[in-house]
Amino acid sequence: MSAFSTLIVRVAASLLPPESRARYREQWLADLRDAPELGIGTGEIAVGSMAFAMAHGRALPNLGSARGWTVTARARLAVGLSLSVAVLAISQVSTLSAGGLTGNTAYDFITFTASMLLLAFGIVAPLLALILAFATAGIARRIRLAVALLVIASTAAIFSGAHGIQFWWMSVLGPFTPGSLIYPLAIVLVAVACRVAWRELRPAEQAPSRRMRRELLLASVAGGLLVATAAIFGFLHASALWDARTPLVFELPFTESNRAFFEDWMTLKVQFESQVTTVLGLWIVVGVVSAVTVALFGLSRWATIRRVMALSFGALSLVLLSYGSILVFLNLGSSDVAATQPVELLMLVARWTLVALIVLVVGGERNTINARRQLQSARP
Repeated sequence: MSAFSTLIVRVAASLLPPESRARYREQWLADLRDAPELGIGTGEIAVGSMAFAMAHGRALPNLGSARGWTVTARARLAVGLSLSVAVLAISQVSTLSAGGLTGNTAYDFITFTASMLLLAFGIVAPLLALILAFATAGIARRIRLAVALLVIASTAAIFSGAHGIQFWWMSVLGPFTPGSLIYPLAIVLVAVACRVAWRELRPAEQAPSRRMRRELLLASVAGGLLVATAAIFGFLHASALWDARTPLVFELPFTESNRAFFEDWMTLKVQFESQVTTVLGLWIVVGVVSAVTVALFGLSRWATIRRVMALSFGALSLVLLSYGSILVFLNLGSSDVAATQPVELLMLVARWTLVALIVLVVGGERNTINARRQLQSARP
């Protein structure tokens, strides 16, 4: 009798309901004992027992009935997981890239490990969100629709960005291509999903005291100044790198045979450089508007210290990610403009910060309108 087959059979029996374990264990062990006489391999019996145990009919657990984890909490977590992956996929420069070990330094090891974990999260989180949304009894249809839209958006963005964000910029600046529609479509899907989920998971309005209102405003203004500082510094640094670039030299000899190629190349280069000022201008405008939004959030009726801090660091993370995108864009026109190791590490930290904030704030929000309505309806 094979020891390995015996172990498999005992493990398979342990997976059965308590009232059936002893009977099937005894039967399968007897089959293993008599298998050589009957000309049957013990491995076949072991595999068959495990298949029977895995497929043995038993009622599926109600995922919404776990003690201490309500349907509303599972809905929030499903939305938070799917939203975090969608935002990362849309804002990717190398967001879901596994990176590579190019040396033996601690920096290479840290970035490679963090990127691999981020890649694993980008694969597991959407699947877990779908399971939570569709396998939990009582989940609202709006939540299921929002999760489905967010998973579609993240999948589309990841597929479109498989060849790098530079091709996305080239498709936008160059001739029209179908691929240039994927990112805007993903953004629209995320916006629709957030609107749908907001109706179900909208946080309850707050009525803080005058002292608390001042503290909220001070915290939001501080967060806005932090976001504005990062945006302005990034704009100035990127502009300085672009202005200090080395002139690009056309190395081929100028002859009649390559005149057409040279003229096309110069036309594309002029068109690209004409877009740099526009892109940088739009970026700093969006950064300043984000900073003002954060600064004024303290006056909102939904403001709490927790939400103000989350919005501040979330906006800061998006500014850092967009700064890396700007450097990748500028690098298309000059090899002198490239993200250094500290910048790459900072962007990796920003990605993880964004994931943590979305999952914790969206997935961990406790005070919601629906929850309050449920409590009110439960009162005599």
